[in-house]
Amino acid sequence: MRRPNGTYVRHLVALILAASFSVALEGCGEAPTAPVREEVVSGPPLLVVSADGTTNFQRLTATAAADTADTTGSRALKVSKTIDGALGGWVRCGRYFLAFSPGAFDTVGTVTMSMPDSTLMMVDLEIEPARLNGFKAPVYLAANTTDTDVPSDSLAMYWMDPKSGTWTDVTSAKTVTSATDCVTQVDGGLTGDGSPDSNWASLGVTSVLPHFSRYSTGKAGW
Repeated sequence: MRRPNGTYVRHLVALILAASFSVALEGCGEAPTAPVREEVVSGPPLLVVSADGTTNFQRLTATAAADTADTTGSRALKVSKTIDGALGGWVRCGRYFLAFSPGAFDTVGTVTMSMPDSTLMMVDLEIEPARLNGFKAPVYLAANTTDTDVPSDSLAMYWMDPKSGTWTDVTSAKTVTSATDCVTQVDGGLTGDGSPDSNWASLGVTSVLPHFSRYSTGKAGW
């Protein structure tokens, strides 16, 4: 029997080594010891309010912060209301409420507030027709923290730029007085239909909004 020459052996060994290296590369991504890629968190630590009033802060991933479509979960909230901009009005969704000063816009619009998770203090604001998204008189967004264990001084309101996905701290008053006063002005302080009253909303933070987008309440000074 004829033995293979040295050149043949060397070629055979090279082929075996190359095949082994290729298999190793293909299996690397599935190996149990391969590192897990964690998605980068985005934005400030947002306030989470449990049913018993206890609170904590949660950092969202970039995907979760940008995703506005998930409003069908068991804790999702969505409220729409027709507002006459000349007269003003209010809308409430979970621990958030909007108060429109008289003259905020010059016609009738449909305002929608939605929270993908009612325990996470993040809300999407929309108005139709879209040309009304820019206000001529103060529109207040208040985050109510009554009956929770978090002090208002530790909180701020944030706005998310839908183009860049970045969060910006917006000027916040560490009280809901301006928003509740506005509600009193536009409907006489009636408490029906979920309207905020002095007992329901006495603590929290408020911001005056130049336009609607996604807003959140989170840790101040982030």
